[in-house]
Amino acid sequence: MEGRRHRHESERAQAREQESKVTAEREALKLDALAADWGGTVETAREWLEALSDDERPRTADEWWRAAERLLDQALRDTFPDDDAELPEELRFLLSEREGSTAREQATFSAVCGSLSSLPAGPGGVRTPPAPPDRGPARHPAARPGRGG
Repeated sequence: MEGRRHRHESERAQAREQESKVTAEREALKLDALAADWGGTVETAREWLEALSDDERPRTADEWWRAAERLLDQALRDTFPDDDAELPEELRFLLSEREGSTAREQATFSAVCGSLSSLPAGPGGVRTPPAPPDRGPARHPAARPGRGG
């Protein structure tokens, strides 16, 4: 009887430890903020995730981030193809704020996307084709450190 009680206490301690780990992971992922940014329901998020292709499902957060950055850089190149293109002041400021760290890039990502989406589309609209998967993150010249502003 004493052995069973000890085993159950040990299992409860492991369960509490696992709960603490999961709570810490959820906090590190900032799930509440992500859910607010998503703007939909948990069910629509689940449906979106289930609709991902088999090669997209196992991507890490870092891989998703790099893919998003490639698409943003492509959008910048498509919108402002010339190195000396006149960037709107807000966009130039946001791009300069991104320099220095991934955290800063992530913090300004949505504002940069919003600024880009508010620009009038040219003939045929602004296209943002996905970058080939094997290509590294080529940056628009205005997004490079030391440029613009």
